[in-house]
Amino acid sequence: MEKPKIKPSPPAPPPCTGEGGRKIRRVAVAIDPCYPLRHHYELVVGIQHYAREHADWDLTVEPFIRMLPKAEGKSGYHGVIGRATTELAQQAARAGIPLVNVWTGSPVTTLPSVLPDARTCGRTAAEHLLSRGFRRFAFQGFLRHAGTQLAWDGFNAVLRAKNCRCTTQRISPQRDENAKRWDRYSARLGQWIGSWKPPIGVFVVQDTLGPYLAYTCQRAGLRIPEDVAVISLGNEPAACVLWEPTLSSFDLGYDRVGYEAAKLLDRLMDGESASKEPIFVPPKELVVRRSTDVCLVSDPLVTAALRFIAEQSHKGIRGEDVALHVHATEPSLRRHFLAVLGCTVTDEIARLRLERAKRLLVENDKPIKEVALDCGFTNAAHFRVGFLQAEGMSPGKYRRCHGGKKDPGARLRSGR
Repeated sequence: MEKPKIKPSPPAPPPCTGEGGRKIRRVAVAIDPCYPLRHHYELVVGIQHYAREHADWDLTVEPFIRMLPKAEGKSGYHGVIGRATTELAQQAARAGIPLVNVWTGSPVTTLPSVLPDARTCGRTAAEHLLSRGFRRFAFQGFLRHAGTQLAWDGFNAVLRAKNCRCTTQRISPQRDENAKRWDRYSARLGQWIGSWKPPIGVFVVQDTLGPYLAYTCQRAGLRIPEDVAVISLGNEPAACVLWEPTLSSFDLGYDRVGYEAAKLLDRLMDGESASKEPIFVPPKELVVRRSTDVCLVSDPLVTAALRFIAEQSHKGIRGEDVALHVHATEPSLRRHFLAVLGCTVTDEIARLRLERAKRLLVENDKPIKEVALDCGFTNAAHFRVGFLQAEGMSPGKYRRCHGGKKDPGARLRSGR
């Protein structure tokens, strides 16, 4: 069935004037902060952060907008950020105000959108599982879901380049609406897992899927992570940390998605035109936990080397240090790495250093020089060159794009 299309909204009306002659922009946030998954909260937090940096913003949380009036006098709105349903998009078009969508699964495909980069998550998940030694893979996502397709595109692209096969399962988002649907889902999941040939690396597109998949694997006698390694999306504490075993998951950085959506809306309220393509915000990090804490390669020399590299890569080690630790010559260890992993010892050290650097750039405001030294680089210049080659941007630009901003304080009133 063809997705509904909404005509672009006309330019927003000029903002009204508040106290002291300051121009106020009234913005509705159509996101329910009471939703149990944390990404709703993080989206609102990111929007708040932007508003606190711009004194002319006045936010109103309206999770269930029934009527969206144009800003006139002291009422109505100049713009909206939200999970864009067809109804909300139609209201915004009728009112003549811009709407920025932050919902990957929105049925409206023509709206300006800011979304988490699920494709990058898919690529990173595949690379992580490959680096752990897995060569068979499984992917679970939702039927007719844009985020699932993006994650699959990234995951499959990496596996295809390595000539690895992947079994897939697409399920209904309504799998848990009633007992009948749940029984059907549970039976299909058990059959799918029964068809696997362990060891296998699994990527699921939502944290709510990970725990039950892990539980079903264990009921089938499969060990996690030795037989089945699981990565999911969302980094929800209840699903990833409280469950046993704890699950590796992507922190998607929804606060940054909210911030970038607010920035885009501000430009639209200034009369700028929006790109036809969504803005994708890269994930904050892959948080590695017990569900992928395994080094699964048949070569014991490579296994020992990988463990040493994982523990010591940030301390300035080189290939000769790894070879010395595992009691091998450098040429011999290089041959083993190329045969088993398709990369060199130096490649693996560089990869882990860059992953650590990206995490530190996002998580704190240390000077670039300190980040470089903390990750094992000899100096900031060496770090910058390597980072630019790998990421296509400087460390400073990466931090600006993904790092989140300090919170200076803002107004938020509830419109519920």
